[in-house]
Amino acid sequence: MGTRILSKAWEVEDVLTNVTSAKLSDPTGAYGIKRNDLSASTISGGTVANPVVITTSAAHGLSDGQMVNFLSVVGMTDLEGLNYYAKVTGQSTTSYALYQETGLTNTVDGTGFAGAATGGTATPAEVADGTAMTNSATGIYQYSFTDTAGIAYTAYIEIVYAGATYHIEEDLVARPSGASVDWIYSELRTEIADFLGWTRDSANWSSDQGNRLDSILNAGYLQFIYPPVIEESGWSTARKRGQGPGVAHRWSFLSPTATFDTVASTYLYDLPTAFGAMVGDLVYDEDEDESRIIEQVTPGMIDKHRAANDSEGRPYQFALRPKTADMTSAQVTELMLYPTPDAAYGIIYHYDAKVDPLTEANSYPLGGQAHSETILQSCRDIAATRYKDDPAGREHALFLERLRASIEYDRRHSPKTLGFNTDGGRITHTRHGSQFSVTMTNNLG
Repeated sequence: MGTRILSKAWEVEDVLTNVTSAKLSDPTGAYGIKRNDLSASTISGGTVANPVVITTSAAHGLSDGQMVNFLSVVGMTDLEGLNYYAKVTGQSTTSYALYQETGLTNTVDGTGFAGAATGGTATPAEVADGTAMTNSATGIYQYSFTDTAGIAYTAYIEIVYAGATYHIEEDLVARPSGASVDWIYSELRTEIADFLGWTRDSANWSSDQGNRLDSILNAGYLQFIYPPVIEESGWSTARKRGQGPGVAHRWSFLSPTATFDTVASTYLYDLPTAFGAMVGDLVYDEDEDESRIIEQVTPGMIDKHRAANDSEGRPYQFALRPKTADMTSAQVTELMLYPTPDAAYGIIYHYDAKVDPLTEANSYPLGGQAHSETILQSCRDIAATRYKDDPAGREHALFLERLRASIEYDRRHSPKTLGFNTDGGRITHTRHGSQFSVTMTNNLG
């Protein structure tokens, strides 16, 4: 089992807008989210006993602890519109006892009910009708629940806005059995193939279809990694002031922290092949007892300083330059330090990482569980555009909706600043050879 996050964005004229209410509720009032492998059953009997035992006209398919909603009940009207929990153990494929909670501790005592049940509908529910969604940000409503691998779900969202009520059906695709809630390479390929009608069995795919799946998957992955600009509430005003929007979101998980140790008398260092761009300046490891920031300058400035004075010491400037400029191998970025280190120093830096394509060997998309559904929807969007003649259609709208939720999650769970590696006291900032001090205070906001 794993946690699934259902998200809905509400827009008015392309601007995220809060609604009067948002809850999980299907039009009949039977459920908020239901399992697609279970169907409603016709009630054929219900005992006036403790506990109440419900009999169905066909096999119910329930398991212990499954929530059931009762509607149009004949005879035992005390059950009407309520949710109880089934205990199948000790009963049969067409009967179950009723309890008040999923733990099956307290029975539903029917000895005082109006009469025996002789008809009605019993609908399995994963999440009860009327369950409120959380307003996680302006115009964004979310609900999380524990799912079962291999099971698809249907959710109904009821939105009340400007006096009108809207019911929106959401299909939640099955997470493959034995898989985590993080979608990986093979699972994404299966979901895309299923979406395109190519079956879920890879043995049925032609070599050409396999190549197309890889192309769709990685195009969808890159669309997520480098997302389009999305307008949000307040951006219309910003545009009038000439401030945006124009800037796409940059994911916090693409800015890892790395360290390296300098070597005495060496001023050139190769950065990782995954290095894309530096984020901020360099700082010394806390073990170095050095609060000085190593400031970024141009390679030309480093060369100029070295030509004038090639002495060694603690570096206070750095520059970046490509080490290779041909296309026969992956490009490596070279880091230059000035002055040349006179000893081994531990240095910390943050960088934007390059992203490798998803393959069988490189199976796990960056972003993890929190963004897995957005990655899948991005792939469905690409597939619909290429093979279903649906550019900017329903799948694209669903991708943008999921993307908004992922961006909001990333903003709420990332630091406001990468910060300095200091205790919040005075730090010495060296700029072009002259020093000045600023006082830093810890930001606890």
